[in-house]
This record gives sequence, C-alpha cells and structure tokens, in this order.
Amino acid sequence: GAGGCTQSAPASYINYRMPTCGLENCPKETELLQYENRWSGCGRWRYGRNRPDLQLNNWRYNRSDYSWVESFDTKVTLVTTAVTDVQDGTFNSLAISGAMEACNDKGRCCLEIDVPHNTPRDYMCELEMSAQDSNLTIAVGFDHAAAGYQAARCNLDRRFAVVDVGYQSFPEGNIEGIVFEEAQGGYLAGIIAGMVARKGVYKRVGIVQGGSAPPVKRTVTGFSNAVAEKCSECEEVLVESCDDLHNLDNCGVIAAKKLLAIGVDVLFGAGGQTGSQAILYAAAPQGSEVRGERLQCPSEGGAVKHQMLTKEEQAVYVVGMGADEFNTTFVQGHLAGSNMVLTSAMKRTDQAVKMTIANFLGGMASGRNYHMNVANEGVAYAPCHLSCFINGGPVTNDITAEAQRVRALMTTDEFDHRVGQAGQCLRGPGLGCPSTSNNSNKQKILVGVTLSVSIFAVLLMGFVITMIVKERHNEPMFSSLEEGGSEPAVSIAMSEIPNVQTQSSQEFEPRTNPMLSD
Repeated sequence: GAGGCTQSAPASYINYRMPTCGLENCPKETELLQYENRWSGCGRWRYGRNRPDLQLNNWRYNRSDYSWVESFDTKVTLVTTAVTDVQDGTFNSLAISGAMEACNDKGRCCLEIDVPHNTPRDYMCELEMSAQDSNLTIAVGFDHAAAGYQAARCNLDRRFAVVDVGYQSFPEGNIEGIVFEEAQGGYLAGIIAGMVARKGVYKRVGIVQGGSAPPVKRTVTGFSNAVAEKCSECEEVLVESCDDLHNLDNCGVIAAKKLLAIGVDVLFGAGGQTGSQAILYAAAPQGSEVRGERLQCPSEGGAVKHQMLTKEEQAVYVVGMGADEFNTTFVQGHLAGSNMVLTSAMKRTDQAVKMTIANFLGGMASGRNYHMNVANEGVAYAPCHLSCFINGGPVTNDITAEAQRVRALMTTDEFDHRVGQAGQCLRGPGLGCPSTSNNSNKQKILVGVTLSVSIFAVLLMGFVITMIVKERHNEPMFSSLEEGGSEPAVSIAMSEIPNVQTQSSQEFEPRTNPMLSD
C-alpha cells in the first residue's frame, strides 16, 4: 500500500511533547487549526449606532457600525480528525452534520467546528483550548483517544466525548467513549454482496481496505464472514490494503485495478477516501473518465489533488462504507456507475454525535462507553437504490428480505456475526478464521469418545442393577459347580453341527486297536 504522510511542523513544534496539564507549553491555536467556524447559534451581528439617515435600499456596509453579540446557553465544540476533508460525506462530515442538527439556535446552542492542521500529538492542546469556553467538547476519531482522556483528566469541570473510542475508566465521569458495532453493518452489507456474487461470473468478492485500525478491521471481517456464509461456492475474499484512509498516492484506485485485473463480481471499498475512490473507479463504465482524488499531506499544503483517469476495465458492482455512498460519493446517483452501487455498510457518526449532544443537553451524560448498533440506528446498511431488482439491478426481494431477517435478529442480540473486538474472526466460515478442518476432526473424535464412555456407563449401570435385583430375590447372577450348577445352561445337539455324522448308541461298534491285538 501507499505510505503515510511525512509530517512537518512549524519551529514551535520541534521537540514538542504533550503537556501534562495546562496550555503553557502549547502553541497558539491559530497554528493548530486548519479551519474554524462558528454557526448561527453562537450569536449575531447587531447594529450598534444610531443612524436615522440610513435608507433601507441605499446604504454602504460599515463593519464599525456593528458588534458581535453572543446569545447562547450552551456551547459545543467538535474537533475533527487532522488531515481530512470535512465535505467528503464520510466519517467527519457525517459527525458535523449530526452536530449541526442537535446544536443550533433553536436550542440556544452554539456549535464550533475545529479542524486541526497537524498531527495527532497536537490534539491534547486543541482539546484543552476548546474546553476553555465550551460546555461539551467532542473529538472525532480514534486518534483522539489518549488526548481526549488526558484533556478530561485536566479539566474535570468540563465534559468530553470521543467518537470511535472505548475507555476502561472515566476520570470523574466527565468523558464518554462512543463505540460502534461495525461488524453488524459489515455483515449486513456482506449478505447482499455474497448473494449477488453467487450469481456472478467469477464467484469472487474483493475488498480495498484503507488502514488497519480496529473499526475498519471489524467492518471488513463482518463483511467477509457474511460473504463466506451466503456464497459457499465463492472463492475466499481477496483483500488489497492501503496504509491510510486518505487515498495517498491514489492507492485506492491502484488497489481496485489489481482486483479488477484478477476478476471480481463485487468490490467493497472499506476505509475513508481510499475506499470511496476505489468504488468510484470500479463502478465506472469502461472507457469513461473518472476523477481520481486524494488529500495532500500537511507538508504539501493539505489540499485535495485531482487526476482524471480513463477506466480500462469492465464495471463491477460495489459496496460503500460509512455513509450511504450512493448519496455522497456518487452524488445521489448523478455520477456514472451509480447503478452499480449495491449498498453501503453505514457507520452513523451523525447519529452518534446527535445522541451525545442530546444526552448532554438532557442531563443524561455520564462517564461510560455509549454503544452504537443496529438497535439504536448507529449502524445500518443502505438501500439498493438503482441496483434494486425493480430498477433492473441484481438485488432481489429475497436478498433484501434475508438482510432484513438478520437485522431483526441483531436488534435483539440473537445473531452472532463471529467478529471479535480487535477485528479478528472468531469462527469460520470467513477470511482469516481459525481452521475449521482440524477443529472439526477433534470435535468428531471427542463426540465419539464421549458417546462410547456414555454407552459403557449405561451398560455397566444396567448390569449392576440386575445383579442387585437378583441377589435380593436369592437368584445369584453366578453360581459354581459345587453349589449345584451341574448342568450347563446350554446344550448343543451334535446333529445341529454341520458336517458331523452321528450314530445311535445301539449302532456304535467299538474298534480294536491293532497294536494291542494278540
């Protein structure tokens, strides 16, 4: 896969280490942030001078005539992941959407969005700075795990939440971890992919994986487990991995081209822009122009680079991740290849952030890990849109019904997707699962031994009981010849033995041994 960014930093960051507490060793916030914005709920510009001569339709704006007036009861600051495009429709932009829905002027809630400019080691300073004038600070992404915990420990009178992180302890109960059951969404999307691939040409599914963080691995493993279960005739799922989520060096498209060259019926793009660019390319019609897109490293300016690519391979069906990528990556079906989008394994960071803010405003925030899953709509699978059977696509009513059946079982914890917290497969079938052949043989041997021991125990018990009963009735199981057992229990007539001739006692004539004759 492609390498990550080579981080560069201003002179004030050289040899910089995360402070224990306080802002004394932190750089200025302007050096930390790539982007900062406050929304309408934070206040308004008010005209501050008496100007009766102003005419409604004939005046020139003068900033000095106005002053900013804050008018809110609660302030929430959302700190996104560094090196991200907040308008790409995926993880961070979904979080912003949820925050805007929950915190606005209707509830007298001021929302500030901060996009860090540099590396995760700078998150601690930004979170502490945000907490100085915020009632609730929400950090988006697992890179904030350590910084979020330390910021909460250093600011016990403020509330914090970190998306995609689960904690084992909570300083004074002022921080919440928000964790997802990504494997559920991956499994539901995998059901659809597997059942479509079962009727495909290659009987093969491929995955372009961006990064190896546990949330991505849980999604991928859940997806591959479902494919293996729903398409037993399919080959093992193929995976091409990239080192990051940002499609550096166009890794997502390069990985997709490798899988297309091998031949796949469905391609799953898992992980940020890496996955999104992979499915955008894979779904495009042969011969069409596809815009390749990647985010520059901070050392390059942090901008988005574009590159037009000509699609050389046949289009294949694709599955998205995070948002409903039919609406985001494929712009609500306006881009070429939209009809090839089967579904998306949805991770609703918008729903998570919205519920976190609602809990805080409702006085229900506490130190805990808040779990987002199918039951509370934190995890889902997207509709088939143009790939539905009614629109000429391969997703039939039977396929949708099976996904719905499994989803219903998941809501009541009656379904096992066989994925561990680290993203490992616990049991087969599926990619990277423990070997089932050896386990199966061992189980068969164990069952055989157990059955034999059980039968022997039952026979032995029956024998003992019979012996006890007979002894009580003075009918011993065994008797010696001295005790009167002179006749055998069974006699066999010579006539019953084949090839043996018998004679009556009257016909029997003894023979004389010639050696003893006179």
